[in-house]
Amino acid sequence: MFQCTKISKLKNKMFQSGFQYIKKTHLLICIFAIVALVILPVPLNAEWTRLHSGDTSLSSPSTRCEAGLGYDLTTDTVVLFGGHNCDKSSEIYADTWLYSMSQKKWQKIQPNPHPAARFAFVYGSSNRCFYIATGEGFSRTFYDDIWRFHFPAKKWILLPPQAKPSYMSESQWKNNVHERLRQKPAARYAAAGGIFPGGRDFYISLGFSTKRYFDTWKYDTTEHGWTIVDDHDHPYNPSYPHARCLHSGTMVGPNELVIFGGCLSGGGTGGPCPTSDSWVFSNKDKSWSILPDCASPRMKSAMALLPIQSGVRRAIMYGGLEKTSQVLMNVPYKDYEIGVFNPDSKKWNLKRIHDPFIHPGKRHSSVMVTGRHGVFMFGGVNITSKSPKNDLWLLIANSTDMDSLLPASECRLPFFSFISLHGLLMASAWGFFLPWGMFIARYMEHRDPLWFNLHRVFQVFGMLVAIAGFVCAILAVQADHFQFGHGIVGLIVMVLGIQQPLNGCCRPGKPKSDELKSHRRSCWEVWHRISGRLAIIGGIINVSLGVFVGLASMLIWGLWYGYVCLLLLCFVIGEIIKKSRHRVAKRYMVKHSKKENPNVFVNLALDVDKKG
Repeated sequence: MFQCTKISKLKNKMFQSGFQYIKKTHLLICIFAIVALVILPVPLNAEWTRLHSGDTSLSSPSTRCEAGLGYDLTTDTVVLFGGHNCDKSSEIYADTWLYSMSQKKWQKIQPNPHPAARFAFVYGSSNRCFYIATGEGFSRTFYDDIWRFHFPAKKWILLPPQAKPSYMSESQWKNNVHERLRQKPAARYAAAGGIFPGGRDFYISLGFSTKRYFDTWKYDTTEHGWTIVDDHDHPYNPSYPHARCLHSGTMVGPNELVIFGGCLSGGGTGGPCPTSDSWVFSNKDKSWSILPDCASPRMKSAMALLPIQSGVRRAIMYGGLEKTSQVLMNVPYKDYEIGVFNPDSKKWNLKRIHDPFIHPGKRHSSVMVTGRHGVFMFGGVNITSKSPKNDLWLLIANSTDMDSLLPASECRLPFFSFISLHGLLMASAWGFFLPWGMFIARYMEHRDPLWFNLHRVFQVFGMLVAIAGFVCAILAVQADHFQFGHGIVGLIVMVLGIQQPLNGCCRPGKPKSDELKSHRRSCWEVWHRISGRLAIIGGIINVSLGVFVGLASMLIWGLWYGYVCLLLLCFVIGEIIKKSRHRVAKRYMVKHSKKENPNVFVNLALDVDKKG
């Protein structure tokens, strides 16, 4: 018995010792893990780091917007050119700066010649060269030239619009004025484009000068020459993007360009400003493809391709100006949010960086370029403080890091503008109240005085709604009112529409049943009917044009055109019934009035014919 007790106590002591050992071992492992996390660098994908805070000294670039940013992979160097001090009427730059990643400092160089001072130009880097084209300078001077900065030589070179063909002599080339050999893009600013890293073709698309442009061009940097690859000028075709400026874009393939947002208002066109539509152009297919909506409407955002890893391509978009005088309600994007575009699935997603507290802050008019370890971003205007910036940031990430990031928000956040309100009011006025008011007047005359009272209510209320929509249109279009088709037709329709109730107030008296109509009454009826019908037909056509101008969704397209077809069907049915009733009334008059009073018969028959 004593022996068993002794053995049992020995077992308990051994168990307790083993348990204490396990506890100490686990504690040591936890301490080691914590120390490792604190001391050892933990690689995090997609995090912002500020490379240079920017200062007011002469050793770094001044604060600026809409500049150009390039990168040389061999020397790990960033180049900055041009821009303005975020107040275009004040100062525009023509300086060139280099930032060395090894030395962590800026250096100003003064190559000669160099491009003229400008901003909002298209830029891109490839094969140790930095390219810029187009842009705006002092006194609203627009450029159509293209320049190349060679990193090894640190020199700018003006490239020719077209290279001399081998079959031509110098004198023949100098005297040749053939359009095919001299073609180049029209001078413009705020276009989008660039060059794919390692590629040879430099693209520019859309933009603005004294008008908005629809075209897309490419420049062969090896053979030297511009070629137009997409040329449209019809503003109401949904198969390609509406003319615009201040949109962002980047090359996601050697011949594949993605663009987002921008401003469609002014410059001989109308539309949202900002907008949220995004498109991809494929030079291989010579076609545009519209992308599903995702990011909030904005302009002056920055976009760049991430370093390609394992063949995966991703482009990112950051910042942008969301609020303009056209915007009534929007949900602002988050300051830690980046838009991520997948060229293979042709979809945008909104992602959040790992550390939501370290970021450049919400800004617009900054510039981006692809680097070795991520994407560089410089300058712009902080939206919250409204202060211009000259800091340099690096988003440390590659293309494979994006899919593992958490979502920042859902796509298609609520947004409402004067354009939206204008479209809603005009569709209600010219699509519902005014056409049905005309329907009542034409096909319900046998219900007197009900038809007249309903007609008057529909028309007066419809015109009040149309006037409210017209005011919204004035507020929505920020410049160049009534200089494009939708605006011109809208103005004519409104003039015709407004004179209708005024015309109705001074109508001549209606003749009695046994009297002939006065000449004045006949003329009034003809004008009232013709002008009213022209106004309503023009209004429906213009709303149909506005569905495109306002970049309405396909659901809105389907609902509107389906409703127009239904409205047309109702008018056809009403016309058939009216003609049938007219024939019955005429036969009745022939039977009962001809023998009794021929003069009255003639008057009634003429009256029925005119109403029909």
